[in-house]
Amino acid sequence: MPAFLSQYIEVCLFGREGNSAQYLLLQRSATEKVYPAMWQIITAKIEAGETALQAAQREIAEETSLIPLEMWNVPFVNSFYDVKRDAISFIPLFAAEVPLFATPALSEEHQQFVWLSFEEAKEKLVWNGQRQGLSIVQEFIVGKKSRKDVQEFQLCLMDNIFSLH
Repeated sequence: MPAFLSQYIEVCLFGREGNSAQYLLLQRSATEKVYPAMWQIITAKIEAGETALQAAQREIAEETSLIPLEMWNVPFVNSFYDVKRDAISFIPLFAAEVPLFATPALSEEHQQFVWLSFEEAKEKLVWNGQRQGLSIVQEFIVGKKSRKDVQEFQLCLMDNIFSLH
């Protein structure tokens, strides 16, 4: 039976532009062993003794040097299966608003950054889970859907999970 792990976090950074947003994507360095030159949101490993939130805050600082104006725990958990470890990884998603069009100081893990509209960012992201997380941030944080809508959305997600079995 596969193990269940939660060793990683993801953080979606955005800057507000009226009622819409621009999203910050980072391009992995061409020298990275895993997924070189791929565009992504912040994705990082949780260090020993750290909570997921602490890891997200640390990674924003390490990978961009940007200071969030506000931060959210997004009601979404990305996942993937690691065949080498026979493990399913669960990745909590956070969102952080940063100053629009701020210039991040990239770590050595990344070679470029770009600010993109929601639709452009969705097109550039490779992983479906990151696109889904981005959609939730766009609709419920940037779009400010009502609490009732969020609760109904969460119930729909649960219905979809149960219908897979």
